Amino acid sequence: LDPRHEFPRVRQHPVNLRSIGLNDMTIWFVSLPSKVDISSFSGKIGFRGSFSADKVLSGEIRGNLPQFGLTVKDKNLFKNAAVQLSGKMVYNSGRIRFSDSRVQVNRAVAMVNGQYHDGGRAKNLDLNINLPKFGLGELISLLPVPDSSLIREMAFAGQGRMYLTIKGDISGRGGLMYTSSFELKDCSARNPRTRTTAENISVKGNLSGKSTSTFVLQLDHFNAALGKGNINGSLRLRDLNQLHFTADIS
Repeated sequence: LDPRHEFPRVRQHPVNLRSIGLNDMTIWFVSLPSKVDISSFSGKIGFRGSFSADKVLSGEIRGNLPQFGLTVKDKNLFKNAAVQLSGKMVYNSGRIRFSDSRVQVNRAVAMVNGQYHDGGRAKNLDLNINLPKFGLGELISLLPVPDSSLIREMAFAGQGRMYLTIKGDISGRGGLMYTSSFELKDCSARNPRTRTTAENISVKGNLSGKSTSTFVLQLDHFNAALGKGNINGSLRLRDLNQLHFTADIS
């Protein structure tokens, strides 16, 4: 070929993606640098959107993952969790943006906005997660509790909220920074075996840090009543490995 020859430019055309689906499939994602392992069975996942001439993929995604599992650094955070998701996304040049996304994990429902950027060596995550209805029942449903545990039999009620931000490099160099504020109001927990109920459970606090050794948990106020007894106070916990804490309980 003569390098001086000018070839005609190929014109790029947008493409409408009316429907792309993943039904009854096994999904497995592993990131070795960040030690993240995601596995699930896709009940039904669909995507509808467009691919522009500027190589921008955008659209809406909806679906459910009935057997969702998440392991981070050998810690099993979710096992056989029921996940439902819907929201808008845009992908361009290694950057994925999420907006108006609704994610439900077991009983907890969250609104998610943010982005993930694969910049080569740096892989940055920036998420804002809002759970406006996050009571004691929703909190317990997220904990990795064995099926045989008594907690699975207990009945929980009450209201609450939680706001969480996750920012940082997931490639393992800088680490992720977690910042959260939360509140539980007028919650209760009933043991069906003993027919006892802990009532008036109220908690307000925040959590921040990059790892279990740097996390700081601050409970500005907590209160609970069991039978004729009542407990209230405040607590500050540093280093979840060594459990250094100060508390004022009465």
